[in-house]
Amino acid sequence: MPVCLNHPEVKATVRCHACGKPLCPDCGMRDGRALYCSVECRARQGSDKGLTASIFRGRATLYRRKLLAASGATVLLGSLLLLWGWLAG
Repeated sequence: MPVCLNHPEVKATVRCHACGKPLCPDCGMRDGRALYCSVECRARQGSDKGLTASIFRGRATLYRRKLLAASGATVLLGSLLLLWGWLAG
């Protein structure tokens, strides 16, 4: 099964209506029942009326996950350094 064009760690469940690129449900731009990977692909199919961009929602979720992982790693490293200092002193 192909992976999402924007999220390589996520399995693609749909394809762009115009070019066929694989996308996850959070990516792309929806126009009614059709899903597009970009404004350019949507423009090839007709007007931009009724276009809903959901691509930013998917990227924001990915950004939050990475930020949460980095925060957790920082807290863990700080705790280990404090423990090491306490044991050494």
